Amino acid sequence: MNSKDCRQHDLLLYHYRELSADRAAAVERHLASCAACREELERIAADLALIGDRIRLSDEEKKRFARRVVDSVGQRRQRRWLPGPLPALALGTVAALSLLLVLWKPGTIPVPQKTSPRILVEIDVLEQLDLLQDLELLQDLDLLQDLEELG
Repeated sequence: MNSKDCRQHDLLLYHYRELSADRAAAVERHLASCAACREELERIAADLALIGDRIRLSDEEKKRFARRVVDSVGQRRQRRWLPGPLPALALGTVAALSLLLVLWKPGTIPVPQKTSPRILVEIDVLEQLDLLQDLELLQDLDLLQDLEELG
């Protein structure tokens, strides 16, 4: 039996039809070509048929088993990645400080400043330059219209 293609627990799950459709198809393909695995599957089926209904649990045994399962699940839920309240509090504090550092950057808060007269003069000059450029375009347009009338 090739452990890569077909493991014994896969054969057991295949027997009980508990494998996913993809895995069951892979086991079926393997069984078609592997006599050892087919024999192992037959042995599993025969062994399970021998056991049959011989093992019967009383209602009390079933309840006790169910209680143990529920208790085990409850204990697993109580276990935490970081046990106790102190690590959780520390982790929350670190997360809050990290968020604060990411959102708050020194110098990003706008501080109102007085506009210097030099800046106002530069703005006026830029506006006048734009006006001059527009005037040049209008003169070129007039020239083009005159040329169009001639030609």
